[in-house]
Amino acid sequence: MSETISGQPQQVFAQGFSLGRYEIAAVRGYSEIGVEYSAHDRETGMEVAIQEFLPGSISVRKGACTVEPTVPQNAAQFALMLDAFLEEAGALALCKCPGINTIRDAFRSNGTGYVVAECPPGESLDGILEREGIIGGEALDVMLPTLLDGLGKLHEAGL
Repeated sequence: MSETISGQPQQVFAQGFSLGRYEIAAVRGYSEIGVEYSAHDRETGMEVAIQEFLPGSISVRKGACTVEPTVPQNAAQFALMLDAFLEEAGALALCKCPGINTIRDAFRSNGTGYVVAECPPGESLDGILEREGIIGGEALDVMLPTLLDGLGKLHEAGL
């Protein structure tokens, strides 16, 4: 399936694609640094979110799986960004609180990196904002302590 990431057409994994122990279910979204998938962990039975490092401005998928820099001049920048992506995942894995998704796994494969997180129950903040527009009143009173606690944990970890 071809989609656009940062204005660049990219190949994304199709439903049913096996990425190690994970089976891709669907594309959840796109960002400047890559693609997020929903997937099934065949070992634990959990539904997870997988972020694939695939920055469209400097990399491209070659063939079915492999990710590589678009041109040789991008190789050093790609390598530095990939290292930072996986290091940040390691730091996030140490942040344990309800306001932060639990990082379950981070690994290199196909010339790039992947971060696997739990899919918490309920609706995402993005989904709520899209549906409601503005959050206020009692809903904000319920959400804010969890959000602020999560933000505090991220600051403590230097993220």
